[in-house]
Amino acid sequence: MKKVLQWIGITAAYLGLGTMMFFGIPFLLGLLMVFGLESEHAAMDDHAEAALRETGLTAYTEYATWHDLTIDGTLTAFVMPKYDNHVDNTDLRAGLMALAAGTDGWHVEAVSAADYAARIPAGAAFLLPDVTFDAWFESAEDMAFFDQESGLFVHLREGEAPKSGTIRADKLAVPHDGYVYTMETHGGLLGDGTTYQALIVPEEKRTTLEATLSAHGDWHAGAVTHAEYVQLHDHEFYSLPELYPADDVIFDWWCYVNTYTRDHPDFVSEYTPDNSDFPAVMRAAGARPAGNWLIALFDPDTGLFIYYEYDS
Repeated sequence: MKKVLQWIGITAAYLGLGTMMFFGIPFLLGLLMVFGLESEHAAMDDHAEAALRETGLTAYTEYATWHDLTIDGTLTAFVMPKYDNHVDNTDLRAGLMALAAGTDGWHVEAVSAADYAARIPAGAAFLLPDVTFDAWFESAEDMAFFDQESGLFVHLREGEAPKSGTIRADKLAVPHDGYVYTMETHGGLLGDGTTYQALIVPEEKRTTLEATLSAHGDWHAGAVTHAEYVQLHDHEFYSLPELYPADDVIFDWWCYVNTYTRDHPDFVSEYTPDNSDFPAVMRAAGARPAGNWLIALFDPDTGLFIYYEYDS
């Protein structure tokens, strides 16, 4: 009887182990993936949600986009979706505007792009939207602007000033004055997503950076116009924030790297993707979309440096 029970126990253990291997581990991995994505999205939502809460528009925090741009917690810019597709296509932007009209600190008055630039710290105003804001907010600690047509919401925590330093752009150290717009959507089990950064290189450091770029194998001299940048920026795959530099910006330096090919030099693909969204100088150099790639641009006149990488 003892041996029978022993064999029953061994058999049950093997069955339990097999069941766990077949069902349990995939289930556990699934849970980890779900929790990982939830944590990723929750972290990304924090800046936009906080902007709405801190300006009294708490009722709309659930609609805050996770494709926001933030400067070190000091300034956050994001686009409020136009519709809630789950509730009869409710116009969220109109609702937010109506709520602002009855909320302390908000003023339903037009703010021009020039007036906006005058109120925002100079280093943070370089991604100047070509809009007239419909409402603005101010308290002892916060300032915000909202444009109903585009959904653009900009929130500034006054009295906080980021410190100057450098960012790493594919092993290149790029100096900045403290105001670095950052969007990061990489995460989840596979690490897919987009990294986007935009900053101003201080004037006294632009010549040195140009010299560094001219000696760098991945960087090229050649004009990328504002219109070409906007077309590239608006590509459906990248989900970049709807903020653009001023119309007169022309990038004199550019970098494109197919990071998948760089990491897998023996890889050969028979697929030839369309590169019509790429600027002319990049098309001439053979740049084409890929599953993993990065682009960087620099305008030495304004000091605007933009970097983004895409992984799928």
